Amino acid sequence: MPARAVAGGRVSARAANNHWEKPETLAGHCADHGEGVGTTSKEEYADMAHEFYLSKGQYQARVDSDGITRVYDAARNLFGSYNPSGTTKTYLAPTGGQAYFDNQEWAMP
Repeated sequence: MPARAVAGGRVSARAANNHWEKPETLAGHCADHGEGVGTTSKEEYADMAHEFYLSKGQYQARVDSDGITRVYDAARNLFGSYNPSGTTKTYLAPTGGQAYFDNQEWAMP
């Protein structure tokens, strides 16, 4: 597993914000999806999402023509969507499981 961006055993807010597309939306995403992925801390949530992106080669992943990468881990039912820069758009445990990933609107080349 990739190394975590930690300071004193905790994920730093700066690291979390650097990995999140729009830092002002991080708290809302964590409130909506944190429990489903196993965290209530927005810093840990952002870090988990970033680690998931860094490990994307282990899971199902597709990149659309806009460069958006979507990653799905069927074993843990985790989904993440990432910008071409690697910043997180969203990270969640989808209700639809595999179908959620399969039914993404793929703007493929």
